[in-house]
Amino acid sequence: PGETELTVLGYFSSFDTDLQEKYKDWQNRLKAKWEDENKKEMSFELLRLQANDTGFYLCAAYRETAEEAHFAPGGTKLLVTDPKCDNQPSPRVVLLSPLCHKKRITLVCLAEGFHYKWPLDVIWERNGQNISRLSSATESIKKQGECNFATASRLSILAEEWQKGHNYSCHVKQTGQVLSDSVEGSPVHKTESTSGISEIQLSLYAGQFIFLLLGAKSLAYSVILGIYKIYRKKGL
Repeated sequence: PGETELTVLGYFSSFDTDLQEKYKDWQNRLKAKWEDENKKEMSFELLRLQANDTGFYLCAAYRETAEEAHFAPGGTKLLVTDPKCDNQPSPRVVLLSPLCHKKRITLVCLAEGFHYKWPLDVIWERNGQNISRLSSATESIKKQGECNFATASRLSILAEEWQKGHNYSCHVKQTGQVLSDSVEGSPVHKTESTSGISEIQLSLYAGQFIFLLLGAKSLAYSVILGIYKIYRKKGL
């Protein structure tokens, strides 16, 4: 999960009755067989499932003469669930108020409380139609506790598109469950509508400045007091 490297679990030719060159860590748990006499369909079994079996499984047909492989479309997503996650609080998805910066609008979708790290898919839609993943950026999934994983996704759009009043929605999928939140575009969008984020940042900056100013004053006072004591001891 989360990795693109493929691990070969084994090979199965028309002359074989079981999987060959099995992946060493799973040798006793892998099985394969032909389902028809013409040997055009085969089945693959992974026995005694474990937590680290979670992943994306693919099947490919390889022609040695042509030195090319053809992967079956779709593949299979396998998630090995954990009973201790069954009674955990339900996950939630929140679409924050839009942030305006120059001529672009940024929407931020927060997803938290999901029970598994993978698969966790974030999909953006505009008026019910999928938006290209190239228009959004999704952070790596972070663990916040036991059976608690979170991520954040940002969608950047032109302000002129936002002003057309389209409906933008964020959908987060895991184990057949889909959680969503949406927001409507607005013809008038002021830079102040940042859900207080800019104001909070300004407050933090102001607080830091005041803290530094007080520290500088305290240091200056200590230096002056030290000089005064030195001169006093010398009787000057």
